[in-house]
Amino acid sequence: MIKPQSINKKEVANIKIKLNPDQEIVNMKRNMAFR
Repeated sequence: MIKPQSINKKEVANIKIKLNPDQEIVNMKRNMAFR
């Protein structure tokens, strides 16, 4: 996927959450569990 330089990682993360909130929540819980 080609990302324009003007889009930062935070915006990309917000877009991903809007597209697939359930999967993002699962990923966040997994990341927290590994920390």
